[in-house]
Amino acid sequence: MKNALLKEKLQEMNFIMSDLLVMIEKDDISHEAIRENPTSLPEAWARNQKNLENRIASGVLVPANKEDEKMEGTIIKRADGAYEVRVMVNGKQQYIGRAKTVLEARKLRSIAVSSKKKGKLKTKSKMLYDWIDEWIEKYKQNQVRPSTLSEIKSVVKNHIRTHFTNKAIDKITLDEVQTGLLQISSSKMRETTKAYLHEIFKRAQQNGLIKFNPVEAAVIPKHIESEGRALSPQEEQIFFEKIKSSPNYGPFLFMRWTGSRPVGAEIVEWKDIDFQNKSVFVDDKKTKIKRAVPLVAELGDYLVRITQTPGKIFPNFRARNCSRTTKNLNLGFDITPKDLRTTFGTQCADNGVPIEILSRWMGHTTTKTTEKYYIKKLSTLSKNNAHLIDSHKKTH
Repeated sequence: MKNALLKEKLQEMNFIMSDLLVMIEKDDISHEAIRENPTSLPEAWARNQKNLENRIASGVLVPANKEDEKMEGTIIKRADGAYEVRVMVNGKQQYIGRAKTVLEARKLRSIAVSSKKKGKLKTKSKMLYDWIDEWIEKYKQNQVRPSTLSEIKSVVKNHIRTHFTNKAIDKITLDEVQTGLLQISSSKMRETTKAYLHEIFKRAQQNGLIKFNPVEAAVIPKHIESEGRALSPQEEQIFFEKIKSSPNYGPFLFMRWTGSRPVGAEIVEWKDIDFQNKSVFVDDKKTKIKRAVPLVAELGDYLVRITQTPGKIFPNFRARNCSRTTKNLNLGFDITPKDLRTTFGTQCADNGVPIEILSRWMGHTTTKTTEKYYIKKLSTLSKNNAHLIDSHKKTH
């Protein structure tokens, strides 16, 4: 034990001296200065360590000296400030471990390379949380929409880190994945979390960190879309009177008269409004369909009254906060954003809009969905009433 500790201390001294020798060769510190003031050695080494930090480029540590250049392996600085060590094993970069400082990382690499030469190298498995952070940094950061990145980080923080133990990623079993997912109460969030976990483990499998993806075999109850309900005229009036002074009045009005989902109100831009042809183009991120809906007078009158600036119509509106807004109104009855969409679709059907046209307005890929959720009984009114959305309001 004493010999191992002594060997470790000698290796540490060797790293320090090699750094100092490089500095002397580059005239960063003179021989005279060392002779006159021996205490300058620790200061010089500390200054050299700072120089090493400054020489980190693109996340990879630039070799400090000739010996370092010959050394196998790579030291990478992570976004969290830690240093990750990798060594080539059987043609692949294998994760060895993490260290807090460059010096510790070099020690770790030196030991790993020495063990490799003796055929005794045991690579360390990635921990789940470390791999998730790396996955976000390498494969999601700057590659997905800001809103998507925000959702990923939220799922990781509130569901994955809450319900899954931080252990070696290659030791995580199907049973642990299954148990963790079932602890998530919301069926929709459970599906979302499973989808992101599947991506996380699939990439780990592609990178050689695990042999199989345990998420693939996980089985969870299917999320069933809850049906919205059509508001009565009285409920609708109470709701819009209540939020008339709210900054969310416009987005909710847009949802009511276009059948848009909340995200549609968040991303709609002025270029999507065709006042001349009385049309609104709604971008539906769920079905990937951009559909044209008639511009009714109530919505059109509101839009012409507000300031038009390039870009989004409602730049401060966030779809993810939509449900929270409706819950805090104390109306005396429950209301959800989906109820506004249901009110639009049901009222159109009651006013005689043919199912084929209504299906396009709702962004459905099949009329079966439209009939299931919005047509309680097929209207027998005139088929020529396709331009009607509200029998009491004309298009703008």
